[in-house]
Amino acid sequence: MSGFNFKTKVLKGKITKIIYQTQKSDYVVLQFKTENDKKITAVGNMSSPKKEYTYELNGKFIRDQKYGIQFKFEKYRSSMPDNREGLIKYLKSVMTKVGDVRANKILDELGTDALEKIKNDPDLLKQFDFISDLQLQEIKKELFSDEYRAKFISSICNLGFSTNKANSIWKHYLKKGMTPEKILKDLLDNPYQLIDEIDNVGFTKADRIALSLNDDKKSIFRIKATIEHLLKSAEVEGHSYLPKSELLERLQQLLEVKIEADRFEKAISELKKEEKLIVEADKIYQYFLYQAEKEIAYQIKSLIQSKSKKVKFKNLDRIIAEKEAEADIQFAPEQKEAIKKALNNSISIITGGPGTGKSLIVKTICEIYQDKNKHHKIHLASPTGKAATRLETLTNIKAKTIHRLLKFRGEGFHEHFVLAHPGLLIIDEFSMCDIPLAYHLFSAINANLKVVFVGDTNQLPSVGPGNVLKDMISSEIIPTTELKENFRQSDEGVIIPLAKKITEGELPQLNDGPDFVFKKITDEESALEEIMAVFRRLDRNFNIFNIQVISPIKNGVLGVNNLNKKIRACVNPAVSSKPSIGPFRLGDKVMVIKNNYDKEVFNGEFGQVIEVNNKRSLAVKIYESDRVVNFKSDELNYLRHAYACTVHKSQGSEFPFLIMVLSSSHNIMLRRDLLYTGITRTQTKLMLLSDLNTLRRAIDNNIVENRYSSLLEYLKFSNFVSIGDTVKLKDRLNDEVIEYTVVEEDEADVLNSKISFKSPIGKALLKREVGDMFELTTNGNRNVFEILSVDTNSNSY
Repeated sequence: MSGFNFKTKVLKGKITKIIYQTQKSDYVVLQFKTENDKKITAVGNMSSPKKEYTYELNGKFIRDQKYGIQFKFEKYRSSMPDNREGLIKYLKSVMTKVGDVRANKILDELGTDALEKIKNDPDLLKQFDFISDLQLQEIKKELFSDEYRAKFISSICNLGFSTNKANSIWKHYLKKGMTPEKILKDLLDNPYQLIDEIDNVGFTKADRIALSLNDDKKSIFRIKATIEHLLKSAEVEGHSYLPKSELLERLQQLLEVKIEADRFEKAISELKKEEKLIVEADKIYQYFLYQAEKEIAYQIKSLIQSKSKKVKFKNLDRIIAEKEAEADIQFAPEQKEAIKKALNNSISIITGGPGTGKSLIVKTICEIYQDKNKHHKIHLASPTGKAATRLETLTNIKAKTIHRLLKFRGEGFHEHFVLAHPGLLIIDEFSMCDIPLAYHLFSAINANLKVVFVGDTNQLPSVGPGNVLKDMISSEIIPTTELKENFRQSDEGVIIPLAKKITEGELPQLNDGPDFVFKKITDEESALEEIMAVFRRLDRNFNIFNIQVISPIKNGVLGVNNLNKKIRACVNPAVSSKPSIGPFRLGDKVMVIKNNYDKEVFNGEFGQVIEVNNKRSLAVKIYESDRVVNFKSDELNYLRHAYACTVHKSQGSEFPFLIMVLSSSHNIMLRRDLLYTGITRTQTKLMLLSDLNTLRRAIDNNIVENRYSSLLEYLKFSNFVSIGDTVKLKDRLNDEVIEYTVVEEDEADVLNSKISFKSPIGKALLKREVGDMFELTTNGNRNVFEILSVDTNSNSY
């Protein structure tokens, strides 16, 4: 074993045996004989390995816990056989009905450089009467596929990609029907296309490649790719758009070069034509986010105005009194108001902190609704699995995550209008909902549903773009009840009073109690030691999901990454009996960090690794649903260790024992909403590690995060045409003004200018605004209309 050098090297030789091969990922295990006759096991990614080829493998020896010494190669080069024996084997492998005799005849006639001659003139094979046209096409395809593939792989690897990634790129573009020559030409002309086409190729990598091929720092390809990158980065920051001036400023800052206005405008214009962005006044949007904000506003307005088949409730004061008597409780006036608004409006909002009675109100709303009409469906949902589980426990009604409620399938798609029948929809923890998720949700809501949104505006805004709940409340067009009074008894603990003090901007008393421990920290190392002491004291058979550490940041001594490393070493150390794959091993606590619609797992779900299969895959048991989900070796980027997580990632969840750390080094993350969100994740007991000055800084920092979004503006000022509206139109061709009211299908009365929303002009009008012009052809007659006014007739009750 000591004779092996574990540094990177190149081995030349031939494959003597293909031990294992999977077509999906090109992963292979090979028996390889080097040119100095040493037999080794080689592992890596290789497409269509051939025993008759000579290979150069670039990699290094590794020591695998199970299989011992192996040569793991990252890149390889192949060359066709150059001796008679190898040539015969090759000809037999690429042409049907060609054995030793016929292969020898070809070599006798064409010589040992037969393959080179055939490449130059494939028709040379026509002289052999045993070569059919089909066989001729087979060898042409094989020869040129190998040649172009080798050339392509070599060219892509020279740009800094591994052989595995180069193979993935090759396969991706071949599936799109592109010729090998066009694939290579297009990629070398514009490497930025890899960003959208290939997983794990970001702007930085594509830009480095592009500049290595062409040093034009102001190329239109580069400017367009950078604009797209900056808009996506702004989305991650929580923005739906960027002002044009700020986008130009960010563009020049990132590229470190001045971009002329006409060059910038040209890039914007081309991206508009490609439907990758939209310009509204001085706002630059990604195409989808613009459409999403507009659609959310339209659907909300439609719900407010809908004259629907919803159940109407009378005598609610009497019904609520009966519920109070049944449960031996007394609702406060604001709680009664929340119940009434929810049951007698198409759409309403309930907001408040812990202890204000949101859960009891939701339970009561469900009971009253169900008593009124047992045949209507009640849908309960939340952005996270844990919040959905709490809802279900509270109401005894099945609750789901929003993703599962909407039946997401495939990247970003779901079955629209799954909520088609009259009923009640309650969404909890709605402050977590961003613009894209809200868009999908509202697109699936039928006008026959009553919709109630429940949330806490003191929490952190959504991780994704927008500030949907706050904007809906600020619009003042949706009936909203803010619950302010705390109804829990003082002997129930200190967490709720602690949270209330924080929202009021006061530094609370930090007295230890049955549900709270404050640990004053003087430095990061001592804080880390306090956390580790907790884990060292835990019983060997403790439930890993009953304790959670949260921190505002990922990096540093008290960042999530280091905390995960330390805690994992303590509670799930590496031992020979525990198999591993990549960064994970059997027993690890993990979190899903991005949606996978095919596997039906979603960002923020916790789980535990319960099985590892020969370095090829692992199985995770999802905590909230008890489902077991398999992840292949190339899908591990969907997971992250979760002994510790960020405060943002903890949103929507509650933990029996929560440890929150807040250090003076956390700087810009010291915010009131972050501290409040963190401590209210506590279910039973909280340990807070911080110091008084740091807590004071966090509580004093109540600056609302400024996010670029137009949702509030659209809700307050946009006048979309929806069912129930009266629209004044100008017929531009006939120079006349006409007026229509858009109504339900069964209310249409053309003689009285009431048109169905399903009629041609009704369809054309929906979602348009004052000033919009559109063309409509009916019965062969072409008309051009301009919308002069929209009169909203609200039917909310």
